[in-house]
Amino acid sequence: MKGLRLILWILVAAVILLLVNAPFSGAAAKTLFKKKANTPSIAPAGGEKPDLELKPLKWSKTPRQGDTVGRTSILNIIVVNKGKAASRNCKIQIRCTSLSGGNSPSSINGVLALSALNPGKSISLSWPSMSAEKWPAGTFKISAQADSQNIVKESNETNNKKYLSFTVQPKIQLKPPKKVGKEQLQPPKKAGRQQLKPAIKPSIQRAGSQIKDNLALIDYDILSVKSDPTQPHTQEYVTVSVKIHNKTPAYAGTPFYFKCKPLDGN
Repeated sequence: MKGLRLILWILVAAVILLLVNAPFSGAAAKTLFKKKANTPSIAPAGGEKPDLELKPLKWSKTPRQGDTVGRTSILNIIVVNKGKAASRNCKIQIRCTSLSGGNSPSSINGVLALSALNPGKSISLSWPSMSAEKWPAGTFKISAQADSQNIVKESNETNNKKYLSFTVQPKIQLKPPKKVGKEQLQPPKKAGRQQLKPAIKPSIQRAGSQIKDNLALIDYDILSVKSDPTQPHTQEYVTVSVKIHNKTPAYAGTPFYFKCKPLDGN
């Protein structure tokens, strides 16, 4: 009898538990204990829509030839939701094409995950990850497009894409200086008179028979004729000193004329 009573009490307790939990079964129970989502609602109320916009793309440092992709040059991608409703998770597509020069590194192309954004919020992303590729010299064009799969219904679908053109400068190859011998280090000698060879011989010499043929005198005695320098060079100024004796005092003050004629040359 005691065992039968115990079984009856157990059955009564089970029935009571079923009656208590009945209102929370099925869809109602699932709704009550459903975990709250971290992402904003996909279907905003009142017909309002999000508006994802990309800001201008910028490099942290413009790549140079030979730089490892993703090491020192990082592309900054900023996305802002300018709409009045929250967006949903989507993707950003990045592509790079070569306009001139070398081929674009394949690791620049790829997809970035873009998390949902509430109205007025923005997010900053970095691209690309470091790879073994090197930047070649040339001109390139990068494009980044938010919501590339077009899964977010936006109020403006025309501002999701941005472009950036840039040039990767070639490395300057510095050649080592050539070894210079001692003879090349010596400064050039200054040109002195001893290095210049006279092109013509001076036509004025000490008094003699030749000089008398080139002078027109009136009762004068030529005592001496000197030139300074005695061996002039081409295009060099020469001072000629003539010492004479006037034998006729009556002709004192009469001008003294002489002319020079080269002994050789024109």
